[in-house]
Amino acid sequence: KELEEQRLAAEAERKKKEDELAAEEAAKKLKEEQIQFRTDELERLKQSYEDMLPVIEKRMEKLESRQKEIADGEDWAAYTSCSYKPRVTEADLNTYITETNGRPEMSLSESLECLAYTESIIEDVNSVIIKMKSQPIVDEA
Repeated sequence: KELEEQRLAAEAERKKKEDELAAEEAAKKLKEEQIQFRTDELERLKQSYEDMLPVIEKRMEKLESRQKEIADGEDWAAYTSCSYKPRVTEADLNTYITETNGRPEMSLSESLECLAYTESIIEDVNSVIIKMKSQPIVDEA
C-alpha cells in the first residue's frame, strides 16, 4: 500500500512537471507568435509608409506652392495698395519703429493719430500671429 502511494505521488509529481513544462512551452510559443505578429505588422506599416511617401511629398510640394502663390498675391496686393502702413515683416516693422522714434516732438492730436495708426499695425501683427499658431508645425527634418 505504501509503495502504491509513493508510485501515485511520483506519478502525480511527474504529471505536474509535465504540465508545467507544457504551460511554459505554450507561453513561450505564444510570446514568439506575438513577437512575430508585431514584427510582421511593423514591416507592413513600413511598407505602407514607403508606398505613401511619394504621394505625401507631392501633396507637400503642392501645398508649399499654393502657400507661395497666396503669399505672392498678398505681397502684390500690399504693393499695389500704395499704403504707407508697413507690412508685417521684420524689416518693415523695424523701419517703421526707427522712423517713428526719429520724429520730432508732436502735438497731442498728432500723437493720438500716431497711436491709433500704431494700434492698427499691432492688430495686423496679432492677426499674423494667430494665423501662424493655427497652422500645424511641419518638421522639415
